[in-house]
Amino acid sequence: SDLDSIIVKGRGIAPVFTITPSVLPMGKVIINASHIDSVEVINEGTSLLKIDSVISYSSEFTISPTQATIESLSTQIFYITFVPSTRGEQHAEFAFYHNAPLSPSTLNTYGYGIPDLALSPTQFRFGVNILGDTASQTIYATNIGASIFTVDSVISSSGEFFVTPQSQTINPSETKQFTIKFS
Repeated sequence: SDLDSIIVKGRGIAPVFTITPSVLPMGKVIINASHIDSVEVINEGTSLLKIDSVISYSSEFTISPTQATIESLSTQIFYITFVPSTRGEQHAEFAFYHNAPLSPSTLNTYGYGIPDLALSPTQFRFGVNILGDTASQTIYATNIGASIFTVDSVISSSGEFFVTPQSQTINPSETKQFTIKFS
């Protein structure tokens, strides 16, 4: 029996979710201040990409918008805001729920909450000192934040330097002085 064959070619109709970058470093941000950055979601597919929701369980990272419809071969910008409430590294994962295969897709982001303290100067030299003599320099610490900043202790990695006072409470917009002695 002879078989007839038909060759069929076609292109599937489906959205394709692509996010760039897939990891977003937010850098160092003063505690309770904010930093905004963005990612781009690209629909590389052949039909509408519908993002029903974007969810994260971090209170320090937010995203906008939280829903979108993206035409084929088009893009949508999503804005991520980082407002650290504590010192140190913070992480978040955003889950994008959509109608493309492999939903949800994720965006990982991280940033660092840094103290709201400005130091001046940030470096200085003691010069040449005669053995047994003591030299001192003054450093000023200014609280540039909106809440009280407490310096619990100041520790030198060298026994030749000593800082006074060892602790301070600095009110918002206030500047306190520390003396560094070298002997």
